[in-house]
Amino acid sequence: MHYEPTSLISSMIRFSWNQAGYLVEGLHRSFSLGLTGCRPFLLRPVRARLAAELARFEPLVRRLLFLMALELGSLPPRAQTNATSKSDGAKHSAPEPSRFLRKTRFRIAEAPKQTDLLPAQPLIQRLRALNDVFENPLFYITAMRRRLGQPQAQPPVRADTPPAFRSRAHSTLERETLSGLQAEIAALVPHLNSS
Repeated sequence: MHYEPTSLISSMIRFSWNQAGYLVEGLHRSFSLGLTGCRPFLLRPVRARLAAELARFEPLVRRLLFLMALELGSLPPRAQTNATSKSDGAKHSAPEPSRFLRKTRFRIAEAPKQTDLLPAQPLIQRLRALNDVFENPLFYITAMRRRLGQPQAQPPVRADTPPAFRSRAHSTLERETLSGLQAEIAALVPHLNSS
């Protein structure tokens, strides 16, 4: 499928990409994560705010990558290599799980309070991944192009509007931009696998 966005849609994509990149970069500072982002625990209200911000940006970035990859066109999937093509012919087995890499279990004896520390490592990892999208966009656009090139694959985005796009936390301009991008995606998704 060849996709040529209008100048309005191209401007929306560029505006949303720049704004999201700026705001995601600011999340490290606003949550006092420092340069490395190594805070395995966060206070309950801070953790809830971080989860809400990630829920706001992740669907937007996924949709922006989809539109940018669709504009460049799909790529064929990578050729699969099997384990027997190695020179020694030995099969790889999964390494035994280390007792140091297991997830920690927390047992709370008393009722949680609003100021309790909660584990936040999965949220921090999601924030790092989101930051990496803006630092290395070509890698992720290429991956999305390969995904678009897979025959009979599910579309990487859905045509329905995600809840984060309907939030009143966005300004009027942001809501109009998000609804315009989502309308464009809703028009494109039914035509993806119809070649």
